[in-house]
Amino acid sequence: MTSRDIPYYRDFLSDSYLEYLLNQSSPVSGVDGLLEVGKGSGLETKESLQFLINLYEGTKDELNLVLSKRIEDRKFIDERVRCTYQYNKSENINYLSDQYKTILGIEDSNAEVIVGPLSKTYCRQENQKPIAPIPDYLKGIHVTLFGPPSSEKMCINAMNTFHRKMNNEPGIIEQLLANFNGRPMWGADDEDSKTPLRSDLIEAGKNLSQCFTGNFDYIDPKTKKEYKLKDSKLSLPLKRFPGLALPSMFLFYNNNPIPLHLYDFALHLFKNWKRPESLVFYVPKLENELEDLYSSKGRPAKPIRLMAGLLLLKNLCNLSDERVVEQWRQNPYYQSFCGETEFQLTLPCVAEDLCYFRSRLGEKGVEKLFSMTVGLHGEAAEEKEVNVDTTVQEKNITYPTDGKHAIKIINRCNKLAKEHGVKQRRTYVKKVKDLRLKLRFFRHPKRRKEASRAMKKLRSIAGTLLRELERKLPSHVLSSERGNFRIYEKALNQKKGDKNKIYSIHEPHVYCVAKGKDHKPYEYGSKVSVVVTRKSRVILGAVNHEKNVHDSKTLTEALGHAHLHRKKEIKIASCDRGYKGTKEVGNTKILIPNAPLKKDTKYQKEKKRKLCKGRAAIEPIIGHLKSDFRLSRNFLKGIKGDTINLLMACSAWNLKLWMRAFFCILFSEGLFFDFWRKEWREIFTFTEIKRKNSQFLQNHFGFCKTIFA
Repeated sequence: MTSRDIPYYRDFLSDSYLEYLLNQSSPVSGVDGLLEVGKGSGLETKESLQFLINLYEGTKDELNLVLSKRIEDRKFIDERVRCTYQYNKSENINYLSDQYKTILGIEDSNAEVIVGPLSKTYCRQENQKPIAPIPDYLKGIHVTLFGPPSSEKMCINAMNTFHRKMNNEPGIIEQLLANFNGRPMWGADDEDSKTPLRSDLIEAGKNLSQCFTGNFDYIDPKTKKEYKLKDSKLSLPLKRFPGLALPSMFLFYNNNPIPLHLYDFALHLFKNWKRPESLVFYVPKLENELEDLYSSKGRPAKPIRLMAGLLLLKNLCNLSDERVVEQWRQNPYYQSFCGETEFQLTLPCVAEDLCYFRSRLGEKGVEKLFSMTVGLHGEAAEEKEVNVDTTVQEKNITYPTDGKHAIKIINRCNKLAKEHGVKQRRTYVKKVKDLRLKLRFFRHPKRRKEASRAMKKLRSIAGTLLRELERKLPSHVLSSERGNFRIYEKALNQKKGDKNKIYSIHEPHVYCVAKGKDHKPYEYGSKVSVVVTRKSRVILGAVNHEKNVHDSKTLTEALGHAHLHRKKEIKIASCDRGYKGTKEVGNTKILIPNAPLKKDTKYQKEKKRKLCKGRAAIEPIIGHLKSDFRLSRNFLKGIKGDTINLLMACSAWNLKLWMRAFFCILFSEGLFFDFWRKEWREIFTFTEIKRKNSQFLQNHFGFCKTIFA
């Protein structure tokens, strides 16, 4: 049950429950690959179900794309709502104020407005997708009522809405209806009022079909009252099928649940195809205006293997974006790694394309790459004992000082005024140059007073320019720059003992970490946790922490991330004394170097000693991540860039570890030298490597055996 056509449905239908339903199901006669739980009736025929399967095969890929994007959009909304709430709360801004922050109109990394008004071009007609003309029966004024079509009585009352009169109804209602030239609409809703069970959907489909034919009557068995459709002014039913996110619990094709909305839509469409009025649908379930615009058309994208390969090579060989693109053109091994079968003489892409690809890939896409590198190691990633440690991923920022902040704010204010044509009373350019010189060697006792006066003057100048821009900038520019102005003010007003200080104007999320190192007392960036298996040295988990929390508070998140990439639970996690305070996380025991307990046996004492001694093996791994795989200094912007850089560095480590094991196998019994006597295609195949080295793998590299399975 690991492979799904639409993985999104796991939230509603777990693998274990799906397996249970499949065991209870039986084949549908006449439709290959279709299984059902229970028995159907009504609109379900062999032909209509075959039409449903054809529709599912043609739309499942696009539906999967829409639902995957929906997950990203919801995560974006949750993050931004949390940020705006914290900002409004910290600044004590009333919700009626113009400065109150909301997520309306905020763009994500793809420049898409997730929550906000529809764009002006939303319904614009395109050459390849013409908009159908509005039919006569949909023109004019609409009054739409909603209700489920699950009972005959409710359907007839909904169709006769125009003729029904309530007790004590005001006379003005009768006058309005007499002058009403439109047609009442009935939103036949199968979802919101009742649980969309198979029996309800079958009954609703049958009732709705009778409404369109006009031959519909019903006698209440209790009151013996007869219900019939009127001769005129009948409501027009608008079919409203369930939301895109719900799978059916009773129909399965190739062990995958059929989408519930597709089941309801396809059977209705197959039954009422010849009635144009029945082909009007109410679709309220799109979460944003772009979900129906996803398409594979447009400028062809670069192959995913090429772009993902370039990102891996960048960290694997410790190269910049520009250098990895240039070396790809010169190195045939790089090209083969990225999927090329012939040597290419042109650049694979421009270096900026890697920035765009990282942005579109996001944390979720990089997480998949990392998971793939963990999976390469097979059983080696399933060790029950791991080592955990934290380190600092430094950001690419200059050493923070108040003088640098003030000068940068002044320069930004002058630049902003020039861009928008604001006439300043004074720019202070010459004055700032003199004050910058006075700040030099400010720690020297003889220059301390002069530097202090210069710093105070720089703060005054920066504050003066900020207030001037707040008065003179246009309102739309001021609203867009409000967030930056808050950062500027906080940087200028912060004191020595303040918390949550600004250490970088362009990376305000950076915080200071004191690790107690003699050569580097303070590091500016973000704390990261790394989880490594004890024997095979595979990195299972890597988490970037947005706040500088105590090491013991990072264990839950770090071990949780490690469990995502393995099947078995971690039994023991060895940590240093910095994690003191946590003894257990879930079912994982936390082992910290301490004096042995009196009740421990000699074997238990020796085992603990070896585990604590082996914990130190994670230190050189972190050193290699920093020196060889670009973790020492992060050049990617924002919190998202911190996570991406960390996961790519760990992916490169896991891939390098696998490559070393692979080449050890080649050299183990002379396979590499056989290359000179036989053709490459005959010798360099996984089948022959496995056959010649099965015993060697078992004895020396057992953890790599699954690679060649």
